[in-house]
Amino acid sequence: MADLNMIETTTYRIFHGKVLLFGEHSVLYGSKALAMPYLAVSAGLDFPVNDAEEPAIRESNLSLRAFAGYLEAISNKLTGMDVERFINDIDHGLYFRSTIPANYGIGSSGAICAAVYDEYGPGNKDRDLPRRSAGLNSVHDALSTMESYFHGQSSGIDPLCIFYDQPMVVHGKGKILPWLTYGKSDAGIRMFLLDTGRMSRTGDHVRGFGNKLMEPELMADFNNQYMPLLDQIVDRFIQGNHTFDQLLRLSVFQSELFQNMIPEDYYGVWQYGLQQRSYACKLCGSGGGGYILGFTENFEQAGNDLAGQFKMAPIPLYLT
Repeated sequence: MADLNMIETTTYRIFHGKVLLFGEHSVLYGSKALAMPYLAVSAGLDFPVNDAEEPAIRESNLSLRAFAGYLEAISNKLTGMDVERFINDIDHGLYFRSTIPANYGIGSSGAICAAVYDEYGPGNKDRDLPRRSAGLNSVHDALSTMESYFHGQSSGIDPLCIFYDQPMVVHGKGKILPWLTYGKSDAGIRMFLLDTGRMSRTGDHVRGFGNKLMEPELMADFNNQYMPLLDQIVDRFIQGNHTFDQLLRLSVFQSELFQNMIPEDYYGVWQYGLQQRSYACKLCGSGGGGYILGFTENFEQAGNDLAGQFKMAPIPLYLT
């Protein structure tokens, strides 16, 4: 149980989830990417008041302890991180209170990194975007290093989007900026999420896809066709003139490149949208479970198709 005086004087910030619209896996190989906050879920550090022995709280506390051990081991790479105070708070019962479902592709690990960096990292805890890109890059580098604990390799865009609660665009390896035209599209495309009802471990899929890319033919398709299409889609999203045909093409590519990451009972859902041109599916995060992201020109029709054919209800996702 935490010290009550500590509880009364400690106020932790709340962080939302995120949705990576484009760039899963490929952003690690230099593609462009887009991420937006997902305000329907949130999380933050906290101390237990009454139910310190509740299993979920105890499990979260143990997970933070393991994460702190990692941060302590790489402290030379995280200038200004007060790991000692973090560990002391964990000893007093600190845990991560969250409605962001773990292993679902919407930012559970990114939110942990953002929350820990906010409280125990360097600086004045100002979450306004830095005026200079060097300041943004410094935060990005730290968050990327921290999130590598969870995934083995991290682009850092997820925790950065969550930390600033701002949409972000990756313009290529090492260049990340706020997405300033976010929400200004008039292209008439609606987005939604489909809940697969199962968790997925990002690190396993990141490693698995890396191994798969060792196949020369697949690597050629990935570099020469998939990456240019994805970059073009990101550019057009930023400009607000994206097209449904491009999203259908991306969905076809993903159904081939990432087929083993699409849950088997959702592959038919994916293909039906392509066949009917009703909606286009893509991975939301690393794949294997969690959410699937969908795009449609007619949300009502897509909803009717999903309900009638598969007894599924799409969850609307808004660019606002």
